[in-house]
Amino acid sequence: MPSNLRIIAAYFLLATILLAPRAFGDAPSLVGDYREIVHEEKEVSGHFVLGMMSPGQHVPSAQDMTVWIPAEEADRLCVSIRSIDGQFEAIGQYDINETETGSWPISFKPTSTHRRLYKSYRVSELALDARIGDDCNDHEAVSRVLIGWGKPTTAKSVFFVVNSGEHSGRIIVPSRDDPNDYHEFECKLIESDRKRVAFHSICAIADVSGLDISQAWFELWRFGEPIDDEILTIIFPDAGMRERQ
Repeated sequence: MPSNLRIIAAYFLLATILLAPRAFGDAPSLVGDYREIVHEEKEVSGHFVLGMMSPGQHVPSAQDMTVWIPAEEADRLCVSIRSIDGQFEAIGQYDINETETGSWPISFKPTSTHRRLYKSYRVSELALDARIGDDCNDHEAVSRVLIGWGKPTTAKSVFFVVNSGEHSGRIIVPSRDDPNDYHEFECKLIESDRKRVAFHSICAIADVSGLDISQAWFELWRFGEPIDDEILTIIFPDAGMRERQ
């Protein structure tokens, strides 16, 4: 029979193992600093769709964000913040190799050099884009994930910020039960009093239930005819986002 001291020691050892921090639950960790860029000329990405966002709540300033990390294995979360006029851009990379699936809070604080310019934008004038992959520079091998300002309460609705060149556009999404049943969501021009606009449209989907948004694509239209398109490559949560404190 082991002594009582040995039994107690064994219990302490077991408790230490069970209560120890688990690496797989690590929050996204910022790698280095955000790279902030100010474009004197109007600057936009080569792609039409520049951000997929979830409506947020409690957004006092453009600083706190919530991003959804899927179960897919990936090393990096790639986040970009772009102003509607294409002048300000901030790019950050996060290590998510040990991050558990779910929604996570992240934040961005501009440097003192660009703080005044950044704070001149309203939250609605700053587009977010989040993607995951092993290399943020490999644009063909990253997938778009959901992100939003503040604390998004659900993944039910989503909207896309688009560089449409003032042409009309629409998001095409097949039904989950019938891939040949397509739903179209037209984009609306963004109302802004800024003289320079790089992102012209917002395409909103009020309810993604029953839709296979992972198979969605964007079409650019002119004179009533599609002239170009872009596959969106989305990994989307199946249910509501699980918020972490």
